This record gives sequence, structure tokens and C-alpha cells, in this order.
Amino acid sequence: MTAVEPALAEAIRRRQSGDWNRAAAICADILARRPDDPAALQMLGMMAFEAGRPDAALELLRHAVAAAPGVARLWTDLGRVLRSQGCIREALECFRCAAELEPQSAEAQNNVGNALRELGLAEQALAPLERALELRPDFPEAVLNLAGVLEALGRLDEAAAHLSALLERNPDFAEARTNLGNLLARQGRLHEALRQLERAVRNKPGLAAAWNNLGAMHERLGDPERAIACYREAVRLDPCFAEAHLNLGMASLLLGRFQQGWLEYEWRLRVPAAKPSRFSKPLWDGSGAQGLRILLTCEQGLGDAIQFVRYVPLLAERGAVVYLECHWRLAPLLKSVRGLAGLVPAGSAPPSFDAHLPLMSLPRIFGTDLETIPAEVPYLGVPPEQVARWRAWIEQRAGGLRVGLCWASNASGKNAGVRSMQFKELAPLFGIPGIVFFSLQRGPGAAEIAQAPPGWRILDLEAEARGILDTAAAILSLDLVISVDTMVAHLAGALARPVWTLLPFAPDFRWLRDRTDSPWYPTMRLFRQPAPGQWSELVEQVAGALAQWRASSEVKRNAQHG
Repeated sequence: MTAVEPALAEAIRRRQSGDWNRAAAICADILARRPDDPAALQMLGMMAFEAGRPDAALELLRHAVAAAPGVARLWTDLGRVLRSQGCIREALECFRCAAELEPQSAEAQNNVGNALRELGLAEQALAPLERALELRPDFPEAVLNLAGVLEALGRLDEAAAHLSALLERNPDFAEARTNLGNLLARQGRLHEALRQLERAVRNKPGLAAAWNNLGAMHERLGDPERAIACYREAVRLDPCFAEAHLNLGMASLLLGRFQQGWLEYEWRLRVPAAKPSRFSKPLWDGSGAQGLRILLTCEQGLGDAIQFVRYVPLLAERGAVVYLECHWRLAPLLKSVRGLAGLVPAGSAPPSFDAHLPLMSLPRIFGTDLETIPAEVPYLGVPPEQVARWRAWIEQRAGGLRVGLCWASNASGKNAGVRSMQFKELAPLFGIPGIVFFSLQRGPGAAEIAQAPPGWRILDLEAEARGILDTAAAILSLDLVISVDTMVAHLAGALARPVWTLLPFAPDFRWLRDRTDSPWYPTMRLFRQPAPGQWSELVEQVAGALAQWRASSEVKRNAQHG
């Protein structure tokens, strides 16, 4: 036994009993005599980490692994601290060192697999996680991680089987039950998911993630009030839980509670998936707009940009010099917005500016409520010659009434599966005489037109469009647009064209609850699913409305020519 071993043992006892000050003092005394002692460095490093001082912890643990690179536990602890700071790739290398030193360690294999999972390398994560369970079949954390990897790979049944087996052994394991609930929700088994999540919060009432997910499930099942209660409990348990704050904001907005909703919606900028600001200039706080050069950024989808760009003229009226950074595809269209000093396609260098702001923060800045939504349309424009060209193109191909169709959301967008249907589900519309349909569908869904029965009157308009201005000009030349919740619906609404938007049972916050109109788009009519995933009844309702609209249009046309 060396001279410092009794001191280390005493430090361990002091730490375990809660006397951290004495434990730290003993470690400091050891390091005064032996500056490279890895055990003392490790203990001080982990106490610093647990005390909320990760920088000090990293310095001590790096010193420890340099002093004893053959000790797996040191690499593991260093990896844990790096991972907590978001340095996943560095953490992975540490975990790999630990696994090489202790190849029979299930914990080391699990750490490697989990780091790969967090880096999005699901295929690579499978082998170490499976190995961890070979080494230690009853390893709950490894089961959770493996289930997450299988879910990411689309192997949902396998993931559910692993979680179910784990819960048979550990029925009160709330984290596993929460994950199973989320997995069942992905499979569309919403009521089963709800039961799992309700049991998770009973088993562990202090688990904020379970309350957040339970809230999301209540929302998907059409009960936003109960969802809000769950989100509030989640943020009470974890005041910095960004995702729960964001969900609380969106549920509040869905119910028309805009004052609280916009404030909570700002938490979208703090969720783990949010990209950090790349600008050194400050966020605009809404004050002193006169003469201020403000760069607005389009942080989400194309439809979001189209909806909220309506605030640019209001900002310009306050005296701001407004620049807008947007997706390159939208740039030709959005340059028509009144009040813009300049438009910056994403990836281009912006002009000099004083402050910046995400576009969807403007409703909060302007204190928007249901009565003050800026809903003057149209607020987008298309060159007249382009509209004339498309009107001629459409008239050459179809007489009578012309209706644009879009049935699928962007496949990579949020909740795309929930917001989309298959082309064949629109069959009832094609039984209405006197209407020619034009496809406004882009992406994978457009290929479904090729399977249309011979009697379906639909022309692939979007295949002829070379860009967003062509799509907009074509919409201006149609009598009506029918679309699921995607960019096409926003575009038609912003152009003040008649548009019918088909919504899932639990719609996005902007569409509010139980309304057939939209305060954001005066020319829009809303149709809503009667139950989750049920498009057939909604499409039948749309077909009935379309038949009435056609009859009414014929009456008006005959009256004009009578």
C-alpha cells in the first residue's frame, strides 16, 4: 500500500457521506504531493462536474487520462462530461478507448453505441448495443438505446418488442414505458400509447419527459386543454425544458391564447435541435425600429415563410430597413413583398445590418392576437406577363372550371405523414362533372398521377413549372385550389385565391380549433378530419362542397351570359 492510498480511501468515504469539502481537501493534499495522481484527479474532476463546473471537470479529467491512459474508467468519465457538453464526437473517441481497454465491459459498449446513436449513425450503433446486451442481458439503459436505434432505422416492431420485454422484467420503469408510448404513437396506435404514457407518469410523477409526451398524445387525440395541463407540469418539474415550453406555446396558440402562446413559442429557438445563431449582431427586441437595419431570417418551412412574411410591411412602416434571408426557391416570389430593402437567398452573404430576428418571432413583437392578425391579401405578387402566359396555357388545355390539387406535404417536413394522403384517396372528387383538375403536387407524391384511372381528368401542371413564380402564376389562373396543409395552401391564401385546406384531426397551431375559416387567410376554407388518420369522410365532405360550388358557378356563369 502506497502512502496516499489511505488518504484516497478517506476521500472516498467523505464524498459518499456528503462531506465534499473535506474530500476535495484530501484530494488537493494528495495532488500537492503527487501532482499526476489519476485517482485524485478523477475524484476532483467528477465532483466538479456534479457541482456544475464542467470546464474544471474537463481540465482535471484530461490530466487524469494523460497520467494513466490505460485506465478505462478515466476515459469513460471524460466521455461522460464531454457528452454532457454536446461534444459527442470527442465523447465517442473516449468511449472507444474505454471499450478497447475493457472489451468485455457492457457499459463501455453501451456508451459507444449511444454516442453513435446521438450522432445519427444508427446502423453503426447497432453492433455495440447488441454486444452490450450479449455481455449483460439485463441492462436497461442498453435496451432503451437499442430500441431508439431500431426506431430510427424504421424497425418499429423490433423496437417495441425490446421495450415490452424490458417492461415485463421492470414494470415500473417509467422511461421505458415513455419510449414505448412514443413508439406506439408512431405506429398510429394512439390510445395504446396514451395508456402507456399515463402509467409512466403514475410510476414516476417527477419525470418531466413523460408529462411532455403525455401532453403531446392528448393533443393528437384532440384534447389540447388536457395537453396544456401536462405541459405545465413538465415545465414545473423542469423549468428549462425547452420542448415542453414550445409545446405549451403551440397548444396555447391552437386555442387562440396568443399572448401566452407567442411568448412560449420563443422556446423553439432553444430546443436541442435548434441551430445556434451564426450572427454576432444582437437579436432585435422590438424597440427603436426607426432607421434600424434588421435582417429577418426564415427559420422553418416554405409555408411558414409565406405566412409570416406579411409582417415585413408593418416593420418597414415603423421605419426599419428590412432585409429578408429566405430559401432560394422562394426568393423570386418574396421579393415582391412591400417594404423590403433587400432579399438574401440562404447561403448568400447578407448586407450590413444592426440586428436580426427569426421571421416567426414577429407576431410576438407586434403583440398579435386574433383581432389584430394582419390579414390584408394579396401580399405577394407575380409579373402580369407570367400570369397571362399561364392563363393561356391552362385555357388551351381545359374549358370549364379548373381546380388545383395538392395531396401530400413535403416528405421531410414535420408531421408530413399525418398531413398527407395518397392521391387515390381523392377519388370522390373525380366523379364530379364539369371540372378539370391540375396537379400542384411536387416530390414523391407527384409520381402517383401515373396510376390515375383513365377517367380522371388531371393534368400535371407542376411538371411544367420551372419555379415558384410559375406555380404562383398558375394558381392565379385557376378557379380554386384544394390542398393539404403544405406550402401550396399558404401560397394560394397569400395570393388571395379561393383555397380549401384539408387538415388532420390534430392540426398545426395556426389553424386554431373548430373553425371552417382562417383569420390568416380571408379566402381560405378549412376542412378537418373527424378522427385521427381518417381522410375518407373528409374527402366525401369536400366532394359534396365541390359539387355545390360547381353548381353555383354554373348558375353565375349562365346569369352572366343570359
